[in-house]
Amino acid sequence: MTLQGLFALLPALAAVCFDTDCGRIPNALVVPTLLFGLFFQVMNRGAPGILFFLGGAVFPFILLFPLFIFRMLGAGDIKLLMAVGGICGLPSILYILLAALSAGAILSFFLMLAGTGFRPRFRYFLTYISNVFISGKAIPYRKEGIRPENFHFSVPILAGVILYAGGVL
Repeated sequence: MTLQGLFALLPALAAVCFDTDCGRIPNALVVPTLLFGLFFQVMNRGAPGILFFLGGAVFPFILLFPLFIFRMLGAGDIKLLMAVGGICGLPSILYILLAALSAGAILSFFLMLAGTGFRPRFRYFLTYISNVFISGKAIPYRKEGIRPENFHFSVPILAGVILYAGGVL
């Protein structure tokens, strides 16, 4: 495991602990991690490290912000990916993000298999898309409360970071 992988793994692990316990990822974890990522990149790369940091931190925000608008993904999850991206840089955060999305898809598959079923979930999704187009408004996708289809996306993010830290990605 590289030092960079370890530095990405620790806040991701802490974020899962907070997210599963409190239902949110606190800024008190994300902000210091972002600052550390900037410091880490500048110490390793000099002034170009600032651009490396910005690429890794800004890419997840730009890519995932539409999912936040529709409440398909939480702000804490995006901020966590930004912080990890600041530590790992742009090429690596892309792989971590793809691994996290894959892990989330696998988790969703098993949740649907065990609980809600595929038809009701696809029907809900199609109805949601239809309602958004008809109303022209960003309606929250996620149903509030403890529901079988709701899970903490910090867990798939951690899976992606583990794969990165372990040298698989």
